Amino acid sequence: MSKPVSNNQTPQGEVKILPLKDLRFDLTNPRYGPDAPKQEDDKEALDYIMSRFDMSDVLSSISVNGFFDSEPIIGVDNGDGSVKILEGNRRLAACLVLADDPRAVAHKKKRDAHPLRDGVLLAAVPAMVYPKKTGTKHLLPYLGVRHIVGGRPWDSYAKAHWVADTLEATDNSLSLSDIKAMLGDTKGLIERLLVAYQLIQQLQANDLFDPSDSVKKGRGSAAFPFSLVYNALDDRSLRKWLELPDTEDARKPNPLPKSRLTDASWLVKLICGSTKEMFAPAINDNRKLLALSRAVQNPETFAQLKRGDSVEDVEREVTPPDQRVLEDLVAATPHLEDCHTVITKAPLTPGEASRLHPTAQKVARLAISISNTIKTQTGNEV
Repeated sequence: MSKPVSNNQTPQGEVKILPLKDLRFDLTNPRYGPDAPKQEDDKEALDYIMSRFDMSDVLSSISVNGFFDSEPIIGVDNGDGSVKILEGNRRLAACLVLADDPRAVAHKKKRDAHPLRDGVLLAAVPAMVYPKKTGTKHLLPYLGVRHIVGGRPWDSYAKAHWVADTLEATDNSLSLSDIKAMLGDTKGLIERLLVAYQLIQQLQANDLFDPSDSVKKGRGSAAFPFSLVYNALDDRSLRKWLELPDTEDARKPNPLPKSRLTDASWLVKLICGSTKEMFAPAINDNRKLLALSRAVQNPETFAQLKRGDSVEDVEREVTPPDQRVLEDLVAATPHLEDCHTVITKAPLTPGEASRLHPTAQKVARLAISISNTIKTQTGNEV
């Protein structure tokens, strides 16, 4: 069975029903991300997919419902009777496991946990097949949109990797603006991802960062918390400190000047930590990214962070004066209110009051002094 399918945006392909034995994994699937270990054959690719991605949903769905003809996987003819699957590798992996294909020999427990419902057959599945001459790079824009806007969320690191590869592969025929329009990005997310991605790639190329060394683990294809890196770089002052280009120049590789490589590697290390050096991350979550940004831009606190202090240890030193005073006043208020409640509800004895009065006067004088100083600094007379 076959029928031609055309699309103004992509080369022409046709849907065929193909035996599982003729289907091959894309060993360079963009969902794997740039740091995935190299897969030499289908068995290694299947094992990686089963270990790295949550397969419960697709295994359950296919074992009960079979493979939907309306959602063919997508591949390119290898020219030898086989087809390389470019989109749908998770579904292919699930089918191989459920059909007891020899490539899935290591996943008997998964197969036993998802028995095929009566009537479900998986010997062959529908595939949209493009001619061999099409080439993977020619299909990158189309496949990328299917990945990114498809039902299965695509993690930010793999997405950034795909955008960078697409910009390079299309030799400027597809601009960053084109990609943003294709993906419906109106808030500058793609630029943010690209700046962080290019920075990480540059650090790796200079042996200044190893994703697998990260103490704090990432999600999806990233072995490190990539989202924390690109969120940290949202701070304009931090980008200026690193001498990074504006986000409009995000497509350019190697965005860091050589003189800023070491400091950038420290920033990433403070976010991720290092298992080899037994160096703990300086932050626990993204709520401390602004404090981290301030701390690394201050030579004294940056030195403290490098020695292993956490952001909490140095945060007070880099907090703006007005915010620091406000936090102290807010923190003191409940304690003073509690004192007032106690002495009004349960009056002190004359002896107790005599002992506490000097301290109360000291606090009162300090409060008045603070109030008068702040009022003076507004430009008004006390």
